Amino acid sequence: MDQLSKLVSRLETVTAKLENLGQAKPQLAPKPPHLGGGGNAVVALPEIANIQDLVKMEALLLNAKRTGGSGFYHD
Repeated sequence: MDQLSKLVSRLETVTAKLENLGQAKPQLAPKPPHLGGGGNAVVALPEIANIQDLVKMEALLLNAKRTGGSGFYHD
């Protein structure tokens, strides 16, 4: 009789969990970037060791913008 009451208790627990799962709204995973997703995408940036590296990177980016990426300055 003790086993029967344990079984009934477990069945009630499982039933309650299944009912809760049935009531929850499914959530869609975010779209990967290659399929047009974007807003929630996380981009890994390289670590910058110190402020000098940051200044060098900024100078390189500014130069690339000025030169159009060719490395040669043109107006």
